[in-house]
Amino acid sequence: MLTLFDMSLLFCILKFKDAGMDWILHLDTDELIHPAGASEYSLRQLLLDVPNKVDMVIFPDYVSGII
Repeated sequence: MLTLFDMSLLFCILKFKDAGMDWILHLDTDELIHPAGASEYSLRQLLLDVPNKVDMVIFPDYVSGII
């Protein structure tokens, strides 16, 4: 049985796909995406280099030390 969260998530994913979005990023306001290992320091380039058959990329969690 799908929860309200699951249904909302599925609805959003379908809407994003219809809008032509390739990637959905989820991060909190105190987190940082660090595209280490990319051919250039670019999240865009890093995601462009991911093979089409890959549907999920997981980044390490970097939480800000500023409170």
